[in-house]
Amino acid sequence: MISSEFLFAILPPGTVVNETIFFSYISILMGLLIIAFWLRRKRTKNNFNGTEK
Repeated sequence: MISSEFLFAILPPGTVVNETIFFSYISILMGLLIIAFWLRRKRTKNNFNGTEK
């Protein structure tokens, strides 16, 4: 998986209580942003074609 040297290069030790949970939250947030952009693109594409009311 991700090595601890890489994690500590991004987030110095001691800045958060649990680095694993912090990076899990960041990953979930990035996933939600990707889904939001994808849905917005899909919506604007449908609106351009005139299929949305």
